[in-house]
Amino acid sequence: MTELCSEAPELLCAIDWSVFGFPGRDGTQSTLWVGSRGACTPCHYDTYGCNLVAQLSGKKKWILFSPEDTAKLYPSRLPYEESSVFSSVNVQSADLSRHPHFATATAYEVKYGGPGNSSCVHGVMGQLLTPFFPS
Repeated sequence: MTELCSEAPELLCAIDWSVFGFPGRDGTQSTLWVGSRGACTPCHYDTYGCNLVAQLSGKKKWILFSPEDTAKLYPSRLPYEESSVFSSVNVQSADLSRHPHFATATAYEVKYGGPGNSSCVHGVMGQLLTPFFPS
């Protein structure tokens, strides 16, 4: 974000992060992720910070798991990828013969962008936050 806002650094302080439970933060600690139609991210959790989603267009379905279910998601690290821990399970089509404990994991679905099925699924494990919508 710092590089993106280099010509307008005041934008880095435009969001009041304290309403999300992060007092004292600003955009310098943030990363902007932009996805295209059909973008899909495998089930994972990030080892740093916290993410805030702003769905501007389209639909997105998130599948969330409680931290207590992390072991049932068969976590693994990818070489040279230090910022995320990925699940070995394809949560859309799990192979229970390879991942039998996944059958007892509880999935929570969150859909953004209106009614209907979302074309992309983003799984998150290890962190389960209650959605917060300020009034």
